[in-house]
Amino acid sequence: MRTTLASGDTVHRCPTCKAGLRRPQETGRHACEACLRRLRDWLLAELPEQLDALRRSVVRDSTGGGPRVSTSPAAHIPGREDVLSLLGPFAPMDRIPDPDGDQAGPLPLRGTLYRWVRRVRASRDLTGPATQREEELAAWLAEQVAWCAEHEWITELYADLDSMMRTIRGITRLTPRRRPIAQPCPRCAVLGLVEEDWQTFRECTACGTRYSREELRLGAAAWLARNTAEGTDGAGAPRSARSAARVDTAARGSE
Repeated sequence: MRTTLASGDTVHRCPTCKAGLRRPQETGRHACEACLRRLRDWLLAELPEQLDALRRSVVRDSTGGGPRVSTSPAAHIPGREDVLSLLGPFAPMDRIPDPDGDQAGPLPLRGTLYRWVRRVRASRDLTGPATQREEELAAWLAEQVAWCAEHEWITELYADLDSMMRTIRGITRLTPRRRPIAQPCPRCAVLGLVEEDWQTFRECTACGTRYSREELRLGAAAWLARNTAEGTDGAGAPRSARSAARVDTAARGSE
């Protein structure tokens, strides 16, 4: 998609995340490289750790003093219903029939992952993963995201996995932490760069541009060379030993 700015310049935007595209090769796809990296990071880095936390939290916390007394004739489920729903079996279909409207809880993770594995596998005539274990489904799907970016429905895939990860985090309480990076953004020069757990891209909170580790390393080196030549700290002020040290540290920190 394209956006025309007031200046008359045209900015190509990612159809999936709506961020501006900086790489020419991305304009023919339906998701930018940062979106593809985020999908892979969800599937290969964050999801395995979240699954470990989910499996360890299946059993209810039964700590507390005194005997457990039930006033209901029905036996209580020994595990957490929300976790059991996520880790439970699934129906191999896009929609689960629910004529009585009594289906509750989040959709099983394997159901969400298998739906997309089945779609890609059928379209490409590929052999699917050996088992339907969540980690294997996720790893298989992660290998296909570049091909998925050639199709408009990758926006649906991204939305499904985003929703799935948010649901998991809501249960495990393991949310990605953001940490500031002591380096100016190569694009807008604002100190707004942050890194996030399980993500390989770094993002500028000021202009929204996302960078790989190598791009930030090159950006830090270019910033250092430019301001060394100009004899300023990047804001027009004389370059001091302290500002030089900050830029040198930023360049090393991006390596």
